Amino acid sequence: MAMKQAIADWLTAIETHRYPEDVRDILTRDYQKGWGAISDDELQEVERSLRLQFFLSTNSDPELQQAYFEHLLEMAERIRDGAAFIAEYAPLIHGAAIHKAVDVCIEAFLDELPEDEERHRGLFGRGRGVRDWNELSLGEGGVDFSLPHLQGSHSKHSFKLHRRKRSD
Repeated sequence: MAMKQAIADWLTAIETHRYPEDVRDILTRDYQKGWGAISDDELQEVERSLRLQFFLSTNSDPELQQAYFEHLLEMAERIRDGAAFIAEYAPLIHGAAIHKAVDVCIEAFLDELPEDEERHRGLFGRGRGVRDWNELSLGEGGVDFSLPHLQGSHSKHSFKLHRRKRSD
């Protein structure tokens, strides 16, 4: 437990140093000692490594993970790297802590999503072409889906979807 707590303490200290509440603190910090003596690029690598070590060591410790997620929530949008890491390494999050992880991701990424009215109007009001749907899809197989108005048609998109369903 002591090692997990030490990793958590270092990680939160680095995050607090790299993402101060007042950005002007960066201009006045001492670059000769403490975390300031390490270049930001190197510190970023240490932060990422510690974050991975933290989640690998705490995958059976939901309380410690929840405490870390609380720290990230307090930092709000200043710590987008933490939210991106959570999304990337979600399988390392204990089930009892997942609700806090979701809160962190929502806090970090909510401003990037279009407003509900804009999404509704944009997707259904004006309509979207297949090209637009491809741009919205995730991953390499983004075109392997069927638009609602194409279901049952003989387009290659709906064919791929139906063929995939049978092979599952």
